[in-house]
Amino acid sequence: MRELASGEPPDVARWTGRFPAVPEAAYALRGEMAAIARECGLQDHEVDDVKLAVSEAVTNAVRHAYNGRDRGDVIGTAHVDDGTLRIVIADAGNGLRQGSSDSPGLGRGLPLIARLSKALEVVSNGAGTEIRMTFPCPASVSS
Repeated sequence: MRELASGEPPDVARWTGRFPAVPEAAYALRGEMAAIARECGLQDHEVDDVKLAVSEAVTNAVRHAYNGRDRGDVIGTAHVDDGTLRIVIADAGNGLRQGSSDSPGLGRGLPLIARLSKALEVVSNGAGTEIRMTFPCPASVSS
């Protein structure tokens, strides 16, 4: 994997990147997460699913998180452990607001991420949003 966080056991790998919440962040985070997904042993079409899910999550943060405020960051985290790749795309923006004028309902991004990933959890408390996705990581399965 990329880099082990200090103090982590060797079977647990983490990667974190912080980028300004601008469209280019999607390219950077998608590329990093795709590389990690490949290292997990995912096939090309599964890596494409990871890339699309990450792009959708980052795009949501870029478009909706910091409305009316100074631009903030979007943070991507990958955590690999015992057969699972966990990806979190987070922001410190306004939080998810259903029915706001710039985003009626939940749109198409979150349902798409739910279809592409093994599991999806959205955590939004008004002081930011985390999109938590999981994917298989067969190369990390403990024997």
